[in-house]
Amino acid sequence: MATLDDDPATVAASASFQVRVHRVVAELNPCQEDNYYVANAMLPWGGAPSEGLEVLRGAMACRQWDEFPPFFYGFNQWFFNRDAKEARRALEMAAGRARSPQNAATMRRVGIMIEAGEYADDRAALAFLEREREQAVDDKLIEMLDKRVMRLQGLIVLREAQAQYEATTGRPLINPQALLDSGVLAVLPQDPLRLGYEFVDGRFRLREMKIPGAERRQ
Repeated sequence: MATLDDDPATVAASASFQVRVHRVVAELNPCQEDNYYVANAMLPWGGAPSEGLEVLRGAMACRQWDEFPPFFYGFNQWFFNRDAKEARRALEMAAGRARSPQNAATMRRVGIMIEAGEYADDRAALAFLEREREQAVDDKLIEMLDKRVMRLQGLIVLREAQAQYEATTGRPLINPQALLDSGVLAVLPQDPLRLGYEFVDGRFRLREMKIPGAERRQ
């Protein structure tokens, strides 16, 4: 039996009302904590990412002690808009001393990895990470970047070993074990993050943690 909640016009009107409510509250009081939290949870994932970003921009400007508005803003810029530069700028803001003394290294690491992920070439991404590591002054951030550099180096080793194996044998790699059996590699590289690597559709890639429903828009 159909209900009012099933009516597309009713659903659209409700969504439009939610957007207006959060925008008006943000205009009246951009510092209101509950409003930006709820707006971030509902608007972007409900099909209104631009309106959600608008609310977060107001919270970022008003709540200059709070790390979460720029963190949410940066993540949403990357996830919904594919804007790595703006995402990193926001995450650097979140890492500011007045906002995030405890989580600064993590915020900066997330921003750096988002930007590194925009490089299509593995070696260019590695060079970028090595530069960021050299420029870092926070010991915690340096340690984090060390692991990401080693992880990417391992991926490059695997991909170059695959290319060598295929050039030598004249056939595609089917099973990574063949790299060891053929002597192309003595051992498979270990991921310092312990997530590991995977071989999918004939290509090595970094294994990532997956959160159902939070796959990045393509």
